[in-house]
Amino acid sequence: MPVFAERIAAMGTENAFKIGEDVAKVQEPGVDVIRFTLGEPDFDTAAHINQAGIDAILAGNTHYTDPAGIKPLRNAVTAHIRKTRGLDVDPDQVIALTGAKPAIGFAMSSAARGRPICGCTPTRSTSTSLLTASTTSPLLRRRE
Repeated sequence: MPVFAERIAAMGTENAFKIGEDVAKVQEPGVDVIRFTLGEPDFDTAAHINQAGIDAILAGNTHYTDPAGIKPLRNAVTAHIRKTRGLDVDPDQVIALTGAKPAIGFAMSSAARGRPICGCTPTRSTSTSLLTASTTSPLLRRRE
């Protein structure tokens, strides 16, 4: 009996990781490259952000957080939405994730198996992989 679902094989690879190898080859002979690949641009995190992280660790904020995101962040998001869009949003209606990939993946995988899911191209390679793995009927439409 297979351990993983067959649809996992349809996901393919994340090309965003592959380009890092290409950049490294160009940099090898000493060519100065400004990287805009995964996790870049290539400059250090600002000192005040580093310090905020250090302060949080020293204050004991080292445990798992609410899966929806920490309440102060969700409160700040709702205040921003209220101020910029005039919408009254409750913090319990907000989910703060570490990036878009989990949200896209959760949304796509929540569709019933075989139900068509539509996505636009060009898009991030991960979105295409998630789309292909989430449904037997991916619908990709070219965005002009």
